[in-house]
Amino acid sequence: MQKSWTDEQIYQHQKAADLCCQVMDECFKLMKLKNGISEYEVQQFILDRFSENDLVMDGDMPIVAFRENTSFVHYYPEEATAKVLEPNSLIMIDLWARLDESNAPYADITWMAWYGGEVPAEIQAGFDNVIQSRDKGLEFIQAKLSANQPIKNSELGEATEKVTLSSHLQDLVPHAYGHSLGTTSCHGNLGVIHSKSTTSIIDKVGYTIEPGIYIDGKYGFRSEIDFYTDSDKIVVTTKIQKELVRI
Repeated sequence: MQKSWTDEQIYQHQKAADLCCQVMDECFKLMKLKNGISEYEVQQFILDRFSENDLVMDGDMPIVAFRENTSFVHYYPEEATAKVLEPNSLIMIDLWARLDESNAPYADITWMAWYGGEVPAEIQAGFDNVIQSRDKGLEFIQAKLSANQPIKNSELGEATEKVTLSSHLQDLVPHAYGHSLGTTSCHGNLGVIHSKSTTSIIDKVGYTIEPGIYIDGKYGFRSEIDFYTDSDKIVVTTKIQKELVRI
């Protein structure tokens, strides 16, 4: 049977989560200060800040996507082809890391921003949808904990899925609504949050909630937070985005 994280691992995860959120904030500040910055430059900034804070990653690079590149679930910018930040740009940043210590668990977050004038109604609607889906997941977890009932990932997946699938923007949901957090990869080995999952949430083990919808060739939306359960309460270890960051 899978063991819960130790107190040390919970501490390591929380520290990594705090640092990841700090780096995310720094990315948005950088984009406000540097005109014409590229996706690749922001990605390299993240890697530099991770190194300075003794954070390490698995094999993939951070996701930094502008405009239609947000519609690709796993988009990793390359220097030669990276988009430059221009007015009226939707921005997605997905980053994950762990402390460079033995058996330290990962933290994993995704935030979104808008650079330009008024946010188009369609963009706002897509962002609001994934936020509502994420929050529905949190409400479902707390309700189950308060009732002293197990949290089946299939039921949690259904609760979040109902929100995203109700969106008139819906085109594709190509990934699960969350996953456990590991120590060798940001994706742990305890299954995913999805309507077809066969696993359940384990107490004092970190997970993500990350609903997303993607409109091919146009844009995508995702919000990702980390949490763990502790007896009768849910502990969210990352910041919770409520509004699009305005650059």
